[in-house]
Amino acid sequence: MFEEDPASAPISVIITTLSAAAYQGEADAERALERILTDMHLYVRQTIPRVPNPVNPAEDFADKWHEPQYAHLHLEQNFWDWLEHAQRDFKIIAEARDVTYLDEQVHAKFASTIDKDRLKEKLGLASISVVTRPKVHIVSETPAKPWACR
Repeated sequence: MFEEDPASAPISVIITTLSAAAYQGEADAERALERILTDMHLYVRQTIPRVPNPVNPAEDFADKWHEPQYAHLHLEQNFWDWLEHAQRDFKIIAEARDVTYLDEQVHAKFASTIDKDRLKEKLGLASISVVTRPKVHIVSETPAKPWACR
């Protein structure tokens, strides 16, 4: 997401700290990610320190968010944009059942690849050999005349 401007990306210590705070001991990765992405925002404080260091609560991991020399990077807004994108991307992936589409999304969103055969097996799609896509309909600019009109 921030490939063109890595200096404006949310720092990993903020994401990690907020993730740890939001994690509630879920039994599997899917439920944990869902919880973390849903609740992470609850642990960003309205006052300084915005994202306190759990070991030293006086230290603010988000200190650059409010420092004038970093204003041009829009760090806080970029964090909120990142969170919104992460929520949307993980929802798309969690709900996908088309192996080809899922592979495309994982590649596009995470620059990663997945083993399609193993994924089919995990999703219970091992017996499905052909995945159909919806038919594309093209509507002309000039609508057809009704049957009864002449």
